[in-house]
Amino acid sequence: MRGLILLAVLTGCTKEVVPEAPPVEKVPPGAEARPEPEVPPMGKLSIVDEAMPARFTAPWPAVPDGIASDRWARSHALWGVHVGDPSAEQPFEAAIRSGAAQGLSGVEMGRAWVSALMDSWTPRYCGSILDRIERASTPAHQDALWMLAAECGLKLPAARFAQPGVPDEAVRRWTGPGGSLDPTQAMPDFPLPTDLDEVLDARRGHEWLDAHPGERQVIVDRAAALAQTADFPLALYSATFLAEVDWGRARAAWTGRTPQDPLERALIAALSRFESRRALVDHLRALGFTPRKDLQDAADARLAVTAEEVLHAWGRVHSEDLETGRFPNRHDDFLRDLARIAGIPASEVCFDEVPPSSSRVAEPYVLHAWTAGKRLTTPAENGGDWYDLQGVQVLFQGVLDLRGGGLGQGVVYTGDQVVTVVVGPAEGIAALFTDGLLTNADADFADE
Repeated sequence: MRGLILLAVLTGCTKEVVPEAPPVEKVPPGAEARPEPEVPPMGKLSIVDEAMPARFTAPWPAVPDGIASDRWARSHALWGVHVGDPSAEQPFEAAIRSGAAQGLSGVEMGRAWVSALMDSWTPRYCGSILDRIERASTPAHQDALWMLAAECGLKLPAARFAQPGVPDEAVRRWTGPGGSLDPTQAMPDFPLPTDLDEVLDARRGHEWLDAHPGERQVIVDRAAALAQTADFPLALYSATFLAEVDWGRARAAWTGRTPQDPLERALIAALSRFESRRALVDHLRALGFTPRKDLQDAADARLAVTAEEVLHAWGRVHSEDLETGRFPNRHDDFLRDLARIAGIPASEVCFDEVPPSSSRVAEPYVLHAWTAGKRLTTPAENGGDWYDLQGVQVLFQGVLDLRGGGLGQGVVYTGDQVVTVVVGPAEGIAALFTDGLLTNADADFADE
């Protein structure tokens, strides 16, 4: 596996492989020319006075075809739709209204947006899409949203696709090839294992408790026993479940434990230091961390037993596979996700990526950010279909520093090529790493 260089703290679903270098589009008359600033050396940042380009606030087309555009910020728009960002609602609705006035149906416009989003991850708008359908102001807008909703699959209730008014094509998309899913039928549950060791190894302890409410002590006792074994990862899964249901017993089992793997370190630190989950949460608040205000699919903080899990439930953590499986890599999408967990509105910062001519040349990417009347620029290494994490972090930290507020970022150990980034008070992040409540990304991080 490709080696990775991860920065610990800076203080100051199939992916489609996109063809190699896209054709260079000529700028139409009257369109905005792309900036061609001097690019600083690798790892450095240049900052100049420059207003946000007009393409970031330009109207969106009803059908987002084409590879790139100088009239509208296509990648910025697609990201907003993909994650369900509130800033995307008005321009998306306006685009659908414009298309309907030209005789386009909501279904065909929705189909075009789905097609444009196909090389992204599984859609992240699913938590809000049904409410948006209810609020849709026109039938075309509603139909376009149903086409997006169909891509959510089993993340949405099957019965919603059986109700009147859902476009036939959206139902067909939801049911999959050959009607493999039936929206009129309840989906079967996957059976629970009967062996408690297997239940815990499959991380389904809470489902077992729901199915056997009178036998809580049985599974809690078994989890306490397995938590003290040297069997990784079963010991970690068992201790995590035990901490969720009985913090005191988990604390007795794991306080002072020698970690079998770096992934155990943060839970050992939390259980050793805090007498309750509430004390852990209070500690994070005292360090200046707070929940984001725009959360849609928030994880249940009541089941969070490590600092990382609490911060994830609060919307302050983002995970990204560094191997994108595509060219260009779209570092700008990664940057938008980091800005989102920092609580920066999409209207206040915009990102752009200028890719090299090919994934196999020595040319770097050039990354731009616009915020607070400035343009920030830094190069990023061309690693084929891998993100340059250092380039992303340099540019993003520049944005944080320019905006003020003392925010920083930290990269947490995951054990694989998925990178997990925490954004929050820089001093608070440093304290969490120092105290072992977060595990540094370079902990035993070996090439595979």
